[in-house]
Amino acid sequence: MPVRVKRVAAVVVVGALAVGGCSSDKDTGASEAKRSPSASQSSKPSKSAEPSKPAEPAEPTSPSPSPTGPLPKAKDGKNTGACTDGNCEILVTKPVDVVIGDGFLHVSVAVSTITLMRFDSGDFLGYVTFGEGGQATFPTADDKRTTVDAIAANKDSAVLKFRTK
Repeated sequence: MPVRVKRVAAVVVVGALAVGGCSSDKDTGASEAKRSPSASQSSKPSKSAEPSKPAEPAEPTSPSPSPTGPLPKAKDGKNTGACTDGNCEILVTKPVDVVIGDGFLHVSVAVSTITLMRFDSGDFLGYVTFGEGGQATFPTADDKRTTVDAIAANKDSAVLKFRTK
């Protein structure tokens, strides 16, 4: 009786390998003629497989500045002091602190990515990163919200617009 159990177990294991597709002709002793016709036909492409057309953009896209090219002029230049009321447009070419209300943002640009690190009364509150065309919004004093838009960015600089409402 134990011999029969071993044979049944061996058949179950071999059957499982064959179903799972893990065996080869050498493993099971099956020949090409014994394979099911559906297995050899499954590699044929279906009639519905046609080359797909590339998707067309929903809106026309404007060319972005080159990674090292010039950026548009910022309304307030590099003057971060213009941002104290929460409304300004500045050019960031090196890490700067932008004071808004009773907190500030540490702003840096590297590899066309803008990083805003938010501090409030000296406590770190969080950070966000985004690229050209990106936006970040955060709460400020007096239940207001400040939004920062990346107007343009290149390899190591960005024009950012701050709006507080």
